[in-house]
Amino acid sequence: MTHIFNTEITTESRFYYNRLFHDYIFNFPALNDFFPYDYRQLTAYRQRIENIRKNYDNRVRQDVADILEDTNSTLGAGKKTMENIKNLSKKDSVIVIGGQQPGLFTGSSFIIYKVITVLKLSRYIQGKTGVRVIPCFWNASDDSSLEQADSLGILTNGYRRLNIDTSGVANGTRLSNVYLPVSHYREVIKEMSSLLPEAGLENEVGNFLGNAVSESEDMEGRKGYAGLAGLFSTIILRLFSLWGPVIIDPSHHRLKKAGAGLLKWDIENYKVINELITDKGRKLEKAGYHAQITPNRDVLDFFINKDNIREKINILPGGSFETGGKEYTGEGLLAATDKHPSSVSWNVVLRPIVQDTVFPVAAAVCGPGEVSYFAQLGEVYSHRGVSMPVIYPRFSATIIEDRIAGLIKRAGITEKHLSLKKEDIVKAVLKSDETESMENLIKELDDSIAKNLRDTENRIRDNKIDPGSAFDRIRRNVANEVKVLSKKLFSALKKQNQSALNSIDRIYMNLFPQTDMQERAVNIFYYLNKYGIKIIEDLYRVFRPLKYGHMFIYIKEDKKDEKRK
Repeated sequence: MTHIFNTEITTESRFYYNRLFHDYIFNFPALNDFFPYDYRQLTAYRQRIENIRKNYDNRVRQDVADILEDTNSTLGAGKKTMENIKNLSKKDSVIVIGGQQPGLFTGSSFIIYKVITVLKLSRYIQGKTGVRVIPCFWNASDDSSLEQADSLGILTNGYRRLNIDTSGVANGTRLSNVYLPVSHYREVIKEMSSLLPEAGLENEVGNFLGNAVSESEDMEGRKGYAGLAGLFSTIILRLFSLWGPVIIDPSHHRLKKAGAGLLKWDIENYKVINELITDKGRKLEKAGYHAQITPNRDVLDFFINKDNIREKINILPGGSFETGGKEYTGEGLLAATDKHPSSVSWNVVLRPIVQDTVFPVAAAVCGPGEVSYFAQLGEVYSHRGVSMPVIYPRFSATIIEDRIAGLIKRAGITEKHLSLKKEDIVKAVLKSDETESMENLIKELDDSIAKNLRDTENRIRDNKIDPGSAFDRIRRNVANEVKVLSKKLFSALKKQNQSALNSIDRIYMNLFPQTDMQERAVNIFYYLNKYGIKIIEDLYRVFRPLKYGHMFIYIKEDKKDEKRK
């Protein structure tokens, strides 16, 4: 069976998370002072590539390629990925990069959309400039937010979150060090299968996920266990093998060594770094936006991992430092990190600068939060003497299945309606002649009572009698009773329109599960299970570089194709 994808772009602010991200897409000149390149212009990519050609240390290329070859070959990457790594070792090649912390079976759908953006933007820039552009994805396995990585969302009779058992993992464990029993992954697959019977998860998707789990167990060399971060990378590589994404894993010891020079710089410059970020935050707020980063002036911008737990490095009076209960001088801290480079993790400030120092990054694909982060980092980059890449907003989408599209049409819901809260859309959609008549009756009653009260009060006062606050109390009581009546009428109307209300509930459950954006709440394998893994190719095709805005993707099964079978 084939599927027809129709798309449209919405500009409604609800689909853009925050005002800064909305303006970044639709009103870039308002943010021009916070970013070095206008990502909408091809000249920006040409300028950035020329900057890399002049300033990137080509002696680093082979080391970087070797690190990536080691990482990706261990993950069992396909031929196209390995070819891309070889191309990276060649002079003047550049990369487009995106990244995210690993999630269970890839986590939320927006991660898949980010990978697609990286792949398509790489191809676009290469086609327009003639320069080799390698698509890379940074598996942020240094993060330790397990509560954001241990579950996935699906749509069944309602919205469900499925959690994997992580009871044996200590709080604060770096995700690269999270290894779970293979049986725990298979339990989640089994639960998904019981909840998603339409295509039978034990078939294509079940086999895909089951094989990925088995491969991750083998590559990690831990019998009966699979790493959460390694499995995440394995699935990304398998899903997109046609296009050859290259996985960057910051837990690799050689990559840690490559970024070691930034540690000394942070120790010596943390005060200036904090001031630059804070000052940029104030400028954003003055311009009507928000400051995404609020620096902690008492800690450095990297962590030390002790027994797989990320520990902050506290700045003590007098210029010394403390982490894991042990005190260090600056020199002692550097000696400790040099001895154990794999113990280092970079925070949100240092990580992008390490990334753009070690790799020839032409463009970084970013979501709403990341765009906001970069808005505050420009001066920090300049202070380090590193150039920020082009910041490209990731592909963002809501999938609208055929049955949901039918409900939307029958309910008379428009794009404007979808920007409202559910209770507001109920009022808007149920607005009928009968409703309007009831509202007019209520208004007439309210006006009539108000007039009668006003006339009576005036007549009493004309007779030189002071009623005190009696009429105010009457008005308050009457107003409350009119509100009660209005609610009862609306409740009766809701009962008469229960079918329409049920439709609205289903629409919102699909488009805004738990009031969240679909792309942040639903795992992509829900759709792959229903429509087949090959819809990844359809999703890849619908994204167009330099076509901006949140996309509604209408997916419809081709009934003619079904009959031909």
